[in-house]
Amino acid sequence: MDFNLTPQPADTTVYEGDAGGYYSWTGAKSPAIPQAKVAAGKLVLRPRGFAPPHYSDTFKIGYVAQGTCTVGLVSPNDPQEKVLVISKGDAIPVHIGAISWWFNGGDSDFTIIFLGESSQSYSPGQFDYFFLTGPIGVLAAFSPEFITKIFHLKESETKKLVQSQTNPFLVKLGKEINMPSQSNCDTREYVFNLDDLLSSGVKYAEITAENFPLLDKIGLSASLVKLEPNSILNPSYNVNGSQIIYVLKGGGRVQIMGLNGTRVLDADAQEDQAFVVPKFFAATQLAGEDGMEFFSLSTSSKPIVGQLAGKESAWKALSSPVLQAALNVCYNPHQKKVGAEMSKFEYPRLPRHEIIAVLTESQIANVSEADLLHPDPDLICNLYTHIFLLIDTLQEDQGQMEFGALELLENPDHHVHSVQVMNLYNKIRELVAAVNCPKAFTPKDLIKPEPERTELFLSALLNFHLHRLTKLNLLKPIGDDLDLFEERQLAAKDRISQLNAEIAECEELREREVPLVQEVNSKVKELHQTVSGLNKHQMTLKTSIKQLKEKAKEMDEKGYVLKLFPSYDQISEAEFALVQSVQENANLRSKIVQSPDKLQRALEEKKLVQIETKNAERAAVQAFQDKTSTLEAYAKACKKMSKHFAQMQAVQEQVNSAKSVDKDVKVLKSKLSDEGVLIKSLEAKLVELQSIADQLKEFRRQLEKETSLRHEEVTKELNNVKLEVGSKKQALEVRHRQVESVVAEADAIISKKKIAKEEGEATMQELGRKCEEIVAEFNNYSKLISNLVAVSEAD
Repeated sequence: MDFNLTPQPADTTVYEGDAGGYYSWTGAKSPAIPQAKVAAGKLVLRPRGFAPPHYSDTFKIGYVAQGTCTVGLVSPNDPQEKVLVISKGDAIPVHIGAISWWFNGGDSDFTIIFLGESSQSYSPGQFDYFFLTGPIGVLAAFSPEFITKIFHLKESETKKLVQSQTNPFLVKLGKEINMPSQSNCDTREYVFNLDDLLSSGVKYAEITAENFPLLDKIGLSASLVKLEPNSILNPSYNVNGSQIIYVLKGGGRVQIMGLNGTRVLDADAQEDQAFVVPKFFAATQLAGEDGMEFFSLSTSSKPIVGQLAGKESAWKALSSPVLQAALNVCYNPHQKKVGAEMSKFEYPRLPRHEIIAVLTESQIANVSEADLLHPDPDLICNLYTHIFLLIDTLQEDQGQMEFGALELLENPDHHVHSVQVMNLYNKIRELVAAVNCPKAFTPKDLIKPEPERTELFLSALLNFHLHRLTKLNLLKPIGDDLDLFEERQLAAKDRISQLNAEIAECEELREREVPLVQEVNSKVKELHQTVSGLNKHQMTLKTSIKQLKEKAKEMDEKGYVLKLFPSYDQISEAEFALVQSVQENANLRSKIVQSPDKLQRALEEKKLVQIETKNAERAAVQAFQDKTSTLEAYAKACKKMSKHFAQMQAVQEQVNSAKSVDKDVKVLKSKLSDEGVLIKSLEAKLVELQSIADQLKEFRRQLEKETSLRHEEVTKELNNVKLEVGSKKQALEVRHRQVESVVAEADAIISKKKIAKEEGEATMQELGRKCEEIVAEFNNYSKLISNLVAVSEAD
């Protein structure tokens, strides 16, 4: 299932005029809204703008983004109008079917955002409104006959009642109409101000059925969240309802996790945009530079939310072995005490035996419970010093740093230890304050440590040490990857330099081969022209050969002469026959005398034969000449054809060589294109590595900047220490003089005490003697009295 959760502004303007406008979100641009069965709309009323009475088919909650407004509500089962005055920050629930009207009696615009659920809406993902008046109102829908009988009106009154209001949605009222401007009921029963909670320091205000009972009737809850610039909201998921969120101010980045661990949304959400978070989908928001404030609605009046970070995070509840198995990380028995959150440090107090165990495991010191019950100042100072040396926040070469301060003292040897103790005290105080320890570290905790406070501070420092070790272990793979990346970067730089050299060589070779390539291209063009010319000549030869073949065919058809004289031998035979005929003529001449008549006839016959023979001879000679000329023509044609064939072979060889050269050129071009692609890829890699190098340079600049700032802070602190040491020196000198005067007074008192003691001893001795005399007299007197008593008793 595809989820399009991209934040979108209102895509439909339902109405806009002088009185204000109403804008809605639809499924065309925000398909997740109808899928989650929620809806969103924004109502803007200009001063004196009025939304006539209407009701809708959805439960919804309106949040006032700006301005003030007077609202009238009439519930279906309670036909009494409740008039309320609402202002910025108020959230007002609107029951399904409840008739409401809205009037802006102020001097500024009024904007309210409506978010609700649309499970009962006729138009999925939208609020359907049913107006009582106007062209699209209930009165206009009924026929005049019904209206007349229902309200007992005249026809003219009915027409005026129905047709007087021409505005369908919003109306701008004149000042002659005095609209209600005060509430007629207890506003706190129907309205809850979320801004009051945010103004009291809370960044998250929520209304549910528990703190706002009216929401139990409509089955919805809402919240208002304000994020500081660049702060992040802990990820969470809703178990029993979907959420629709509207961004009021600022903007930021939103990420939503969907099914199978897919990130269904990672986009920026800006002011006046809304987006949906489906049920069970985990979402988190990161505020931008201007912060982010948004109003959200849940389709449950008592939402059950699962936290994935923070004090109520599931990570805090899970036991350490479960986290170890789930995250596939090394188990640290003190990791649970390092922080309640995965990314936050806290300071739980460790028992004495765990403090001793951590000190021993970390090779800081071997102490006993008695040492912690009765802490010795030197031992505690050593413990703190070793802890800070282990954390790398206390410099080991303190002598050079303290020497500048000690130069101001008259007797620096007497103050080396005190300056070291002050340095340690400052370090401990800064770190304890940084980890938000509930008690502040004082010099008394070093000079005269108390067991309870010592254990608290040791717990804070050791937990910070364990937390730091855990984070360093997590960052170690990144550091290793960074080292590997630096090695790869160096190798890549070497490879880039090598490839640059190869590219330079290829460029040089290409420049060298450019004339050759141009020459080859010119030769190829010439050969192409020559081949085209030879092809034309070949066509002409073919046509001439065809014509000669046709002539030869014609001569073959006229082959009767060739039959008479098929060759030169036949012609010689004809001559031989002619010679014979001459001899026969001679014989006939010799016989002429014998028979003149016969001879005359034979002579005439011979003449005829001779004439025929001459004619045949002439024809044979003519045929021979024709044949000879034909043979000569054939011989010439054969010679020409052999020459042309030789030329064609040469041309074919040139064409083959041209094709091979063309292939070589194509190969060279492909190599050049491959080299060009390689060059482009190397250039891209070079750009990428250059960007990485720029990032590293920027990181280096930041480190240098932080180092300089730290150096300035340390210099200021050193100057403060110098001033403090100078003031303390003066105080010590004054105190030294006071001590000397006190010592002199003490010596005088001791001498007086000695004299008084001696006088007292003499007085005591004298009093002792007198006491003995008195005792002796008393004994004598008692004896006398006893004698007198005995005498009196005897009498």
